[in-house]
Formats: sequence, C-alpha cells, structure tokens
Amino acid sequence: MKILNPKLGHIVVLVIGCGMVLLVISWIWPSHALSKTAWSDEQAQAYANASHKFHQLSHQNIHSKQQRNRPTPFQAELAEAKTKYQQLRQQLDHARSRPKYFSWFASGLGILLVAGGCLLWMVTRNTA
Repeated sequence: MKILNPKLGHIVVLVIGCGMVLLVISWIWPSHALSKTAWSDEQAQAYANASHKFHQLSHQNIHSKQQRNRPTPFQAELAEAKTKYQQLRQQLDHARSRPKYFSWFASGLGILLVAGGCLLWMVTRNTA
C-alpha cells in the first residue's frame, strides 16, 4: 500500500491540492468579481435613466388614444428609448455574466485535477 515513487506521491498531492484550490476559487469568484471595472457608475446612471424613460413612455403610450397605424413623434421617441434601453441592458447582462465564465472554467479544471489526482493515486497505490 505504499506509493512506488515518493516524487509521484508529491505530484499526486499537488495535483489534488491545486484542484481543490480551483474549486474553492470557482465558488467564491462570482460573488467577489463584480467590480466597478465591469460596470461603472456612469453606465449604471445611464441605464437607470434609460430604464426610467422607457418605462415612463411605455405607460404614456398605453394611455394615449392615438391610432396605431400612423407613426407619431411620440412613437418614434418611444422606439428610440426602447432601443437605448435594450442596448444598455445587453451591456449590463454581459458585465454580469463575465465572472460566470471564469467560474465555470475554474470549476471544470478543478474537478479534472481532483479526479486525475485521485485516479493517479489509485493507480500508483494498487501497483505497489
């Protein structure tokens, strides 16, 4: 039940340890990674303003009695507000999802390292 080569035993411990560290980082990363570099205060203010304007105009559109088959300046303003809101919303969603991709990568790599280290440990243990 002894490992054949002491260096190999150190490698197994190192691989499993690195995998565990990556797993812990992947669980902690998403909650700590959202910083002002991903979404600035100016972008947040622009998003809040666009959201407010789009919300306000959409409610005015519901209550207006104008015919829908004729484009009006109000409808053009509503379409412009909607486009601006959707663009800023896409940017926000992208900024929020950035930490998730690193987390998935670190988690997958951590699982592979732990599984590979355990497999290597089992193979070397059984050959002794």
